[in-house]
Amino acid sequence: MVRKWLITGAAGLSLLAAVGCAGPERFEQDRKIATQAFMAGNYTVAEQRFERNVHRAERFGPNDPRLAASLNDLGLTYFHLAKYKQAESLFLRARNIQLAGVGPDHADLAETLNNLAFLYVEQGRYREAEPLYHRALSIQERNLGEEHVDVATTLNNLARLYEAEGRYAEGVPLTLRAIEILENLEMARHPYMAATLNNLGTLYTGLGRYEDAEPLYLEAIDITRTELGPDHPQIAASLNNLAALYVAQGRAAEAEPLYREALNMARGTLGVSHPQTARILVNMGIMYASQGRYGVAVPLLEEALAIREEHLPPDHILMAETLEHTATALRGVGQIAKADSFDRRAREIRGEPLDDNT
Repeated sequence: MVRKWLITGAAGLSLLAAVGCAGPERFEQDRKIATQAFMAGNYTVAEQRFERNVHRAERFGPNDPRLAASLNDLGLTYFHLAKYKQAESLFLRARNIQLAGVGPDHADLAETLNNLAFLYVEQGRYREAEPLYHRALSIQERNLGEEHVDVATTLNNLARLYEAEGRYAEGVPLTLRAIEILENLEMARHPYMAATLNNLGTLYTGLGRYEDAEPLYLEAIDITRTELGPDHPQIAASLNNLAALYVAQGRAAEAEPLYREALNMARGTLGVSHPQTARILVNMGIMYASQGRYGVAVPLLEEALAIREEHLPPDHILMAETLEHTATALRGVGQIAKADSFDRRAREIRGEPLDDNT
């Protein structure tokens, strides 16, 4: 099964976990090739291979663990390609197979619950995600022990949920525990560690601990470049976070080239309509608007808004935030009526009263 772990504000990276039973040689060979493509960030190639393996695994029987594993593999790939509805359907199917097969207290089920929760966080479905993470963590600690890498993964992902909700102080001890587990497992230079350091950096940034956050981002970038290559999409996520930190510190001149590098990398590896691309566009637009460069900010924010309208439900909080930032930039270029309409949409999403004049 492909194992899930997260970088805050980005689709996370995954690694291959062992499957409990061996399959036909061609099935395992294709799975290995697909996983290599997935690890390299070549999600389109991985998608083709994993789709083929799901069809093969269906021949093993409706409750075969290889089918559940293959559904998880493909679901994670769909997630990275921002195919969220398809991903959820596969995760739910894998969960049902595991409940009928290995049962409700098996580590494989915990991994599926972890994947499903991660998807829900990306969609802003926080209330649905949190109990899934707690259930997965309980299963893993009971079956695998408190010092297992899967426990570190779930702790890191739960901390990411808390970061998304602004519960930064609650997320920090979870991430620190995950780092300690990885260090004890001699995984200090593993991509898992890069993800965890990056997440801790975002939590520290949220708490205003900028000097503590910067070295974490830099180390995460260094590990990812060394272990996964210079153009891996996870690097774009860390560059985006580091640039946002520099903006918060008043270091916009240092942030701008990082944003440009991250945007080019995200567009090249994930695509022009990917949610990670939208994240970078929004941050760049906010930076330019804060500098009074509204003409530069508007097209970036409008592009990000179009991407988010494609992938997010209309009442997602990120939709409200993007509309508000775009409205600010639009006012800066004199497009008042359009700005007012965006503000109105944002207030409707937030459930705020509307002015009589809007």
